[in-house]
Amino acid sequence: MTTDHALGADIGARHLAAQSHRCIGAIVSQGSLTSIHVLRGWRDAARALRLPVDPRVHALAVDAPDSVWPSLDETLAQLLATGVTALLVHSDWGALAVLGAAAAQGVRVPDDLGLVAYDDDVASSSTPPLTAVAPPKEEIGRRAEELLLERLERGPSRPVERVQLVPSLVVRASSIRPETPMPAHRVPARAG
Repeated sequence: MTTDHALGADIGARHLAAQSHRCIGAIVSQGSLTSIHVLRGWRDAARALRLPVDPRVHALAVDAPDSVWPSLDETLAQLLATGVTALLVHSDWGALAVLGAAAAQGVRVPDDLGLVAYDDDVASSSTPPLTAVAPPKEEIGRRAEELLLERLERGPSRPVERVQLVPSLVVRASSIRPETPMPAHRVPARAG
């Protein structure tokens, strides 16, 4: 049971491209296994959209645990110097650190920098509220419980199943340019 994190990152990057961003960067947590998939989805989306994408230039990994991110002042300045106008950040805590760095540098979100977080744990509590890729965590738990009960009921005769769920995008103010109307709903994920 897992989430298709690469597809989630693809959805987030495509959303930023739909907001007229033509250079989208990524910041991920170096120690997270999810970050590998987030970077792959970001890279694949940027390539498919023919946007500049060089993981050595437009993506940075920060050595940070989930909720204790360091100041990202230098990291943000480095990415902005490459022409990045939008960022996909794994995780919400990293995106909050980006918001702090942006404010310190006079960079306005979303006017100057579009921002999409990956996780949607605390994304709605920021100012501005963060657009976020939301893995279906509750659904994963529910489906895992169902599969476990089926396995207990049917034993080894139950076929092994690999389930991969698609995250959704919760659109909030951090990614919508002022001239673009903001949708008031979740953007459904697209398969493939």
